[in-house]
Amino acid sequence: MPSTEHYALINELTLQALGCYERQSLASFIVNQTSRLFHYEKATVWDMELYNPTLLAVSGQEPTENPLEVSKETEKVIHGIHDKETIQIVANIASKSLLWVPVQIDERTTLGILFERPSERVWSEDEIKNITILAQGYGYAWKGAFPNWSLSIFQRIRWIVIALSCVILLSIIPVSSRIHAP
Repeated sequence: MPSTEHYALINELTLQALGCYERQSLASFIVNQTSRLFHYEKATVWDMELYNPTLLAVSGQEPTENPLEVSKETEKVIHGIHDKETIQIVANIASKSLLWVPVQIDERTTLGILFERPSERVWSEDEIKNITILAQGYGYAWKGAFPNWSLSIFQRIRWIVIALSCVILLSIIPVSSRIHAP
């Protein structure tokens, strides 16, 4: 069972994450500060809203104009996870134990965090419970990091159709003009 110290640390990390107002800074915070809760060698954050998972942050790497580096094995693991909706120990690949943690917003997985550690260190039940609780906090922080006015693709299409319909409707309505000229 998680201890009081762990709950206090989870609350502290959640509050700090809620203070990140930009997407990239929150992703960097997640991969670099979660190590305060439990030990891992490397963490990656993936955007799961697109068709293909997109790498957002890697622990120890600063987000710059250069592309983030992650091994091809890690990319294959991410693409090979069939059930991306549940927290799970993925596999032991190349002497690494991998833990997949989905971050859900509105019951949809929008982020995924992959933690790597040596295969000798088994993921304990307490660690999995702690990161499950923390992932909920990260979900709230991620949801708050986006402006409320951003629209999904379907909402944009709907507004474009409504605007075009209004323009067409207004062009059909006859308007009489009273011009008296000699």
